[in-house]
Amino acid sequence: MGRSRCYDCTKNMEKQSKAEKQTSFLDELTEALHEFIEYINEPVEMLRYVKISIETYQSINIPGESQPGSVAYVEESGESDSARINERLDKCAPSLSRIRSLITKGQVLGFRDYNNCYDSCQAIITQHQRLHAFTAIIGGGSYNWSHPKVIGALEKAVLMEPDQIQEALQTNYSYYLSFLKTNYESVYK
Repeated sequence: MGRSRCYDCTKNMEKQSKAEKQTSFLDELTEALHEFIEYINEPVEMLRYVKISIETYQSINIPGESQPGSVAYVEESGESDSARINERLDKCAPSLSRIRSLITKGQVLGFRDYNNCYDSCQAIITQHQRLHAFTAIIGGGSYNWSHPKVIGALEKAVLMEPDQIQEALQTNYSYYLSFLKTNYESVYK
């Protein structure tokens, strides 16, 4: 009888320890994601205003000018707008690093359907990468504007929509919350 009780106590302590680790992980990741989403909203809103500026430049037809208006925007305002967006993106860096670290760590904690968590977190942090790519393109005013690949990259960047980024953030955070709920319920069974 004594050995069975010791075994049961040991198993119970292991289960409690695992539950504590999982709960702590979920709390940290949720906090990091919430902070990241809070910080990334500002650069997304700045993208909205930059898009308005680009559209304004595109609507102006300059006689004898063969380049799209988006090139004129980049040459005149791209560098400063890029710097302002990047300044705000930099505020996301600490939470972004924590998310990356945590989603790597989470792979060994034995969560149910962890790939859903991992994928939704990756999709969330991808929005940061997209914004950085946008700022790299609009911030480089000394490109060879006669090269079709350069114009193509600018045209792709101009197609980026703030509402699409917001939707991706919300949708994937919702997926994460579903994972969170499922696993909190599992931990506290």
